[in-house]
Amino acid sequence: MTIQSGALPDKSYFTIGEAAAMVGVAPHVLRYWEKEFTQLKPLKRAGNRRFYRQRDVTLLREIRHLLHERRFTVEGAREFLRRKAHLEPAELLQEIRQELLELHRLLTGAPRPESASPLLPDAADSMALPGEGEGGLQDGEEDEDEPDLDDLDLSVDASPGAT
Repeated sequence: MTIQSGALPDKSYFTIGEAAAMVGVAPHVLRYWEKEFTQLKPLKRAGNRRFYRQRDVTLLREIRHLLHERRFTVEGAREFLRRKAHLEPAELLQEIRQELLELHRLLTGAPRPESASPLLPDAADSMALPGEGEGGLQDGEEDEDEPDLDDLDLSVDASPGAT
């Protein structure tokens, strides 16, 4: 049983083997992640048998994505998840927007603004929500300097030899 993405089976609890198969890693990796990520707390029964809930498997998938696809270190993934848990919805949306814009720049080869730091958003990238002060966009207005995220073509040519 290998289900690495998509909907989870309609069960309340999964064994460590089932959870590992759904995430795409070996069971010993899940035991290691339990030590490294305090948010991950599967139920333990007699003989220390672990049972993962659906929310545990969802968190495991996110951890795997951060470590394997986004190439975070364990410490970086731990910090990312810690910060994500404490962000207000508006801050979370702003952070997602920043990541999408940076991804667009990387995919299209567009240069970053000279004043921009990869760690700190610059003033040009900050966005005030409507009604939160001057400089923010009013309802219906579009920022001409930034691409419309809905219109971006984020397809990737995965054929051999493609650059």
